[in-house]
Amino acid sequence: MKLTAPLTLLMGSLITLTGAVAGPILTPPPTTYYESTPPVMQAPPSYEVAPLPPTVSHESMYAPEINEYQTIVPYVQQPARLGPELYPNVVYKDEHRKHPAAVPYLVEVPLYKPILPRRRANYCGPDCAHVLICVPPCDTPRVRVTRRGHKLRYDFGKFEVDVIVYRNGRVVVDYDC
Repeated sequence: MKLTAPLTLLMGSLITLTGAVAGPILTPPPTTYYESTPPVMQAPPSYEVAPLPPTVSHESMYAPEINEYQTIVPYVQQPARLGPELYPNVVYKDEHRKHPAAVPYLVEVPLYKPILPRRRANYCGPDCAHVLICVPPCDTPRVRVTRRGHKLRYDFGKFEVDVIVYRNGRVVVDYDC
């Protein structure tokens, strides 16, 4: 008798615990309530049907008309490009300081690669850019490279040309004398 009283107390607490965890039982109302009259279903509208065109043989569908034949245009070969494509995002500074008898010179500079997450690390953009600079007509310049190749200085004695590549893709060419 002493054991049954705590056992019934334990069973009663389990039943109330499961009722509290499960929550109240929700059921839909037995009837649908409308504030006004129920909606009336209407039949779909009827459309007039146009007659089908007469049947046509398949041979005539695939044979072109006489005026539909293409005219043949002779192929004209375009002149070949003289050099590589120049990088479009170039800013020139102090152009009044370049040599009076300057010669155009093509320079290849490395571009920064964008920082991508690991899953999209396959960057397939350009690695280098071709930039046109004007240099004095000398034999060879003294070239200094800094910032891991992203800043180049072409030293011709009195005249210098700096080519700087920024992370946003901009290339700055600065002439000094």
